[in-house]
Amino acid sequence: QRIIRALKSGDNAEAVSIFYDNIDTTSEKESLTKNLEKFLVNLKDDFDAGEIDYHETKSKLNTILTFNLEDLSLKIAEMLDYIDNSNEACVSFEDAERADNNGDYEKAIELYKSVPQNSSYYDVAQERLKEIMREYKGKILTAASAYADDDNYGMAVEKLKEASVVIEDDNEIQNKLSEYS
Repeated sequence: QRIIRALKSGDNAEAVSIFYDNIDTTSEKESLTKNLEKFLVNLKDDFDAGEIDYHETKSKLNTILTFNLEDLSLKIAEMLDYIDNSNEACVSFEDAERADNNGDYEKAIELYKSVPQNSSYYDVAQERLKEIMREYKGKILTAASAYADDDNYGMAVEKLKEASVVIEDDNEIQNKLSEYS
């Protein structure tokens, strides 16, 4: 229990010290493993609720890994993957919002698309993705039309080709591209 208290308080060095100074027998390791399994469930719940951040969660998991408890290795590896993926989703979403706020449609679209489906950010990212794709498409079609009106079909086609990479398989963009080519 002292190890769990040390981990909860963020004193990972103390948890390691207690482990190596006091946990010797197989039964002590088995008891600790059971307590750590419960701790891991709570740690994941706290992480998901935003009560503990990515770096602190990762630090606690890496500390537990140093105990070399075989029964926990797979669970910890899975949890490390889970928090890494969650952190990447958060970073992608924040970067997408920043690009969106700066008017960088192409980058924002790319980043919103990269938010994983299992992320808590996914639904919001998809909503915003639809909105900015509509805005971006409107901007591109307007620009291409203006270029075509000035008989500058080369620039109109160039803009539409750029857009067709960002917004794949869009019939309206493809039709205008065919019309101006």
